[in-house]
Amino acid sequence: MKGKWFYSVFAVILLIYFVYLNFFLPVQGQNTVIVRKGELARDVAVKLKEKGIIERPDLFVSLAKLLALGDDLKSGLYSLKKNLPELRLLLYLALQSKGGRLIRVRILEGWELKKIASELSYRLGVDSLRFLRLASDTLFIRELRAQYPEIDSPPSLEGYILPDTYKLPWGVGEERLLRYFVGHTVSVWRREFRRDADSLGMSMK
Repeated sequence: MKGKWFYSVFAVILLIYFVYLNFFLPVQGQNTVIVRKGELARDVAVKLKEKGIIERPDLFVSLAKLLALGDDLKSGLYSLKKNLPELRLLLYLALQSKGGRLIRVRILEGWELKKIASELSYRLGVDSLRFLRLASDTLFIRELRAQYPEIDSPPSLEGYILPDTYKLPWGVGEERLLRYFVGHTVSVWRREFRRDADSLGMSMK
């Protein structure tokens, strides 16, 4: 009887330990790895192995296939511990992560679009040529103007990215990034306009 009780307790402890290792074990560390958008699980596994983050890339790939999570790995720049359980890391990258850590990007006063695109390419892996093409795309600017009437009909989005320090995810798409910048700029303009109107005693209803 005592033997059965001992084995039952031991089994429960093992189960709790397994759950902790694969669902709750902290993964953040000092080892940086980049997961690119659309990257195959086996390519990610190779990089993780090279960094010493996992020991068995084959197990990582097999688990990704078994659980159908190979297409769900979120792109981004990650700082991870070494020697993590393969299942724990797979579940983190596919289900629990929000896409890696945010990166501080500083845009200075007077920077033109080309300089901004170059900085974003260096810091975030942005395709600078596509970024510049979109920033001069008439149809794209027209879409933004429909959303933000404050935008005129400029030949490009030059001047619509305010100097500031931004926190942005690595690998963010060029279109999404431009929409964010323009939205941020317009929101700042609106706040300043309301503040000026209030100081003059004007109603903004």
